[in-house]
Amino acid sequence: MSLPVIITDRLVLCPPEARHFEPSVAMWGSPAVTKHIGGQPRSRQEVWFTLCRNRGMWDILGYSSWAIEDRITGEFLGEGGFSDFMRSMIPDLS
Repeated sequence: MSLPVIITDRLVLCPPEARHFEPSVAMWGSPAVTKHIGGQPRSRQEVWFTLCRNRGMWDILGYSSWAIEDRITGEFLGEGGFSDFMRSMIPDLS
């Protein structure tokens, strides 16, 4: 499966790769980032599992999250995208 890469004037959105792990650890380890997303910084293991889950969803579902990089510098800026965590929410949002 060829995974999509989106390139804009300022950003590159690409499926997560191992090279995104350390920048993700720094991001998800920050209390400022996690304050309103779970409330607790994530461990290295949690970040690794998230990266692997997000990458694997591309193969299983055909969509997932992208790593977001600055197009000029290559700096990791964050992540965003789509997912289905099978949360059994009511109402079902699918």
